[in-house]
This record gives sequence, structure tokens and C-alpha cells, in this order.
Amino acid sequence: SRRIRLYRPLVDTLLAGGDDLVATEMGLHRVILLKDSLSDFELEISDILRLLRELLDSDQDMLDMLLTARYEADEKGQSIDFELHDQVELMLENYHRQMSQCLHEVKSMQRHVQSKQDFMSISLDV
Repeated sequence: SRRIRLYRPLVDTLLAGGDDLVATEMGLHRVILLKDSLSDFELEISDILRLLRELLDSDQDMLDMLLTARYEADEKGQSIDFELHDQVELMLENYHRQMSQCLHEVKSMQRHVQSKQDFMSISLDV
């Protein structure tokens, strides 16, 4: 979310400018750098989403994340209550939702940047 707030003004500034040929020539390199950076960010988010999905698919992994509860159960010679994984599951689902929203925003910014790059390329060709 913080990185989205950093990228958004860059994309908005890019989309607002670059209408004349001089700005297009100087700005095309910046457009490509921004586009590459957004692509890298998209890959990072996709990796995080994959990891969260793997965790959500494993009740045991979610239970293993409850370190304090597991320690306390071990101290008492008991096993950890299986229902406790619900707390972790809710938290991970929330993170997954947030990351999905970030991915959607990044893809939207990528489309806008690609459109601007296409426009600038056409302007350079003319």
C-alpha cells in the first residue's frame, strides 16, 4: 500500500505531461523505467499472493504460526487447539485481500503507462 502511494503520483505526473515532441523524447526513457519498476512490483505482489495462498491451504502451517499458543500448550504437555488456526486464517485472508487490491492497482497503473508509452512512440515516429 505504501509503495502504491509512491507510484501513483509518478504515474499521474507521467500521464499529465509529455504532449510535445521534446518532452516525449526526454520522457520515453522515464516511461520505460517506470513500466519496468511496476512490472517488478507486480511480480513481488504475485509471489506474496502465492505464499499467502499456500499458507491458507495448510491448517497445520497456520497452527505453526501461533508460537505463543504452541509454547504454552507444550509447557502443559497438551497439543494446540486446532480451532486457533481460525485467528491466523482471518489475518492471512485479510492480507491476501489487501495484496489483491494492490495487484489490481499496479495492473491499472501498468495499463496507463503502456498507453502513454504507445502514444509517445507514435509521436516519435511522426
